Amino acid sequence: MHDEQHGAPVRLDHGRRWKANPETTAGIANMVGILNAHDPTTGDPEALKAALEEEFGLIFERCTMTGEAHEQLHNYLLPIHHQLRGFEATEVQRTALGERLAAYDKYFE
Repeated sequence: MHDEQHGAPVRLDHGRRWKANPETTAGIANMVGILNAHDPTTGDPEALKAALEEEFGLIFERCTMTGEAHEQLHNYLLPIHHQLRGFEATEVQRTALGERLAAYDKYFE
């Protein structure tokens, strides 16, 4: 997965997924849950953005990964950071963020 504007591509560890710390994996799962729980008809887009940004910040705060796994995690997270910056909870934005979050399991375990 590569986003030309937002950093280096995420690479596997010689064909295997990188070992992630449990807090990072939980944080990504929490973001998926927050996104999926949002009702676009009645939900507050600003509240959704704030909740996603808070959880995203906790991922960085709780990260204990080192070395190449840590670098690859940052390659994965950087586009999410950019997505959240202009996030207005449109259908296109929610779908794109959901796809990016779903890709976590391709690269990390």
